[in-house]
Amino acid sequence: MASPSPRSGSGPGSGPKTKTRRTHQPLRQSPLAQQLPLVSGRWLLWSLAGVFGGGLLLVYLTMVLLFWQGQWQILFHPDRTEQPVAATAVLPLEPVAFDTTEVGKPLLAGWYIPATTGRKQATILYLHSLQTGSLAGTVSALTVLHTTGVNVFAFDYRGFGRSDFLHPSEASATEDAEAAWKYLTETRHVPARSIVIYGVGLAASLAADLAANHPDAAGVVFEAPEADALTQLRADPRSRLMPVSLLAHDVFNPDAALAKIKQPKLILITASSTEAGKRYAERAADPKQVVSLPATDRDAEERSALGKFLNMLPSPPSASR
Repeated sequence: MASPSPRSGSGPGSGPKTKTRRTHQPLRQSPLAQQLPLVSGRWLLWSLAGVFGGGLLLVYLTMVLLFWQGQWQILFHPDRTEQPVAATAVLPLEPVAFDTTEVGKPLLAGWYIPATTGRKQATILYLHSLQTGSLAGTVSALTVLHTTGVNVFAFDYRGFGRSDFLHPSEASATEDAEAAWKYLTETRHVPARSIVIYGVGLAASLAADLAANHPDAAGVVFEAPEADALTQLRADPRSRLMPVSLLAHDVFNPDAALAKIKQPKLILITASSTEAGKRYAERAADPKQVVSLPATDRDAEERSALGKFLNMLPSPPSASR
């Protein structure tokens, strides 16, 4: 007798039927079919423009950095030339080293030139131009001052002449001018009321600041003053396309000091400093004198103007060395 065939879903080992899911295989594209471009032309152009623009930006930032680090060379032209032998034959100068460090090293070098005749009690604190080079180039100018019969004290800023080496700046030159004032008043015991501060070129701004900080000074002389630092930096071809106002370390703007100074002021204007000289004359508070120096026979005219100015100052007290 034949056994019945097992029914579907019955019997040992039998279970519910499972449905098998069919996975859809992606259709394979024919290698002969047209392919879409991996990179669009517009994206490629924008990428190239970005790379080119980034390169230009990097070059510009490099130029900005170089200008920021080297702008002092536009304003300052220091010279390490030492005192010429001829200076000792022309002037009775006394070499001076002052402003010593904690270990006794002097940072500044200068000359003290005592008066031989005339106004022996008056002393000129001479701040030479920051673009002159060093004291070695001021012998002629110091000779003119010495012939007016006053004591003269002149020195080199740090970075100039025999003074300590560094890249000069407005801050360092201002500190050096203050150190020279302290040397005269505290070391040589020169009365402040007998000191006439004398600034040349860009150092005229230093003289204005120094006089504003020491209202007891006898007077101030500005010779051939120069435009402020920002004006000079902007006028230099190397500063084109540079954000000078943001990058400038130095300002040398005397306007605030000129309006504050109450001492008598003498402004000596030369042909090369006409615009800046007029600015000094306009900004300076009274009393003030303005003298235009001629291109020829300038020394004689300067000597005459300085002599008249010194005669108008109150007689200073006796000074001791």
